[in-house]
Amino acid sequence: MERKIVKTGIYSFILGLLVGLFVFKGYTVDHYSSSSYTIYYDSLDQYIFQLLRFSAACSLLAILIAGFDQQNELIASDRPAIRFLKLICVACCVVIASYWIVIGLY
Repeated sequence: MERKIVKTGIYSFILGLLVGLFVFKGYTVDHYSSSSYTIYYDSLDQYIFQLLRFSAACSLLAILIAGFDQQNELIASDRPAIRFLKLICVACCVVIASYWIVIGLY
């Protein structure tokens, strides 16, 4: 059980970093008229801390889910396709919840 939680924490942290690269832009665009705009880039340390916050939130939520699901009842199924779909749904819920946490704290 402990090994499962540790593996879940490590893998979800790494996947959280990779997903965070696609979710967070690192810049904002202000449009003034039809032809003029200004791009404001975030500083590198601000962007990195935002990515780390997101991946830490993903990791903590995944560890909580893995801890409560001791018998693998959440994604258990006889058919591998159904098990894979359940796993994808749980992963998407973790990413969405982590995004809401990071945006709310930031």
